[in-house]
Amino acid sequence: MERWREVPSSCDGFVMTRAAIKHAEDRLREAVLLGSKNDTSALEGMFHERLLCTLPDGRILRADDVLDEYRTGRHRVTHCEPRELVIELHEHTAIANVRVNLRGESGGQPFSGTYRHTRTYVREGGEWLIAADHATELRD
Repeated sequence: MERWREVPSSCDGFVMTRAAIKHAEDRLREAVLLGSKNDTSALEGMFHERLLCTLPDGRILRADDVLDEYRTGRHRVTHCEPRELVIELHEHTAIANVRVNLRGESGGQPFSGTYRHTRTYVREGGEWLIAADHATELRD
């Protein structure tokens, strides 16, 4: 289920659209699945250089740390099924909140569950880049 509020805005001559953020979220899903095969090329172009990523356990990772988790195989996602997406647009940023079912392995331990990610996107150099990502595991 996708819930979109129709409030487009513009900045620097670019009309921000929910479709662009939805496309970025779709690209991220594909990149995460490729990254789980140690191919981080797609992920590398998606993160802002000062990415701040908060994991469900409270650890904070930067862009290089996230990429390293995938490159080394310490983090692998084998199933990624988005269930709900809420997008809010602001002057020069967009916020995407997605509920997603995930399966994989992290630190040698299998995981499976429903998570909610809140991502902040910034528009830079003509691209939407993820500047922040906060993940929470949802409990039944």
